[in-house]
Amino acid sequence: MKKLGTFKTLSLVAFSLLTFGVATAQEEGLVPATSLPASSQSFIKENFGMNNIVSVWQDTERGRVEDYTALFADGTEVEFRADGDWKEIKSRNGAVSAKVIPNKINKYLQKHYPKTLVKEIQKKRNKYEVKLSNGLELDFSKDGRFLKLDD
Repeated sequence: MKKLGTFKTLSLVAFSLLTFGVATAQEEGLVPATSLPASSQSFIKENFGMNNIVSVWQDTERGRVEDYTALFADGTEVEFRADGDWKEIKSRNGAVSAKVIPNKINKYLQKHYPKTLVKEIQKKRNKYEVKLSNGLELDFSKDGRFLKLDD
């Protein structure tokens, strides 16, 4: 009789874990573009066009959305924080659009690196990190002031 009670308890625990795992899996992965926060959707409409989205992925941690990643037909990938603010833009097949690079940074790059492409830009808490097609990485302050070169 004691074995039957233990079996029922273990079965209930296993079922609960399975149910939780399935529920969690449904929250993570491929989602419709309309699942993006409004500010992300506005950023996309303004800079890329909603029709150019190939897929949107949602990443969750402990049941909370951590970030979203939007992939576009031209190979550009934009990662957004849960609040909708972009945190990283990568271009796989060309350059990151000048439209999304802060103006002061763009001017600096045009003056000092006119023949290189911006392959990636990351927006950190207190700076921007820019990766160029020649392998150089540059850091800029939040207001677009050049800070340092990493090679």
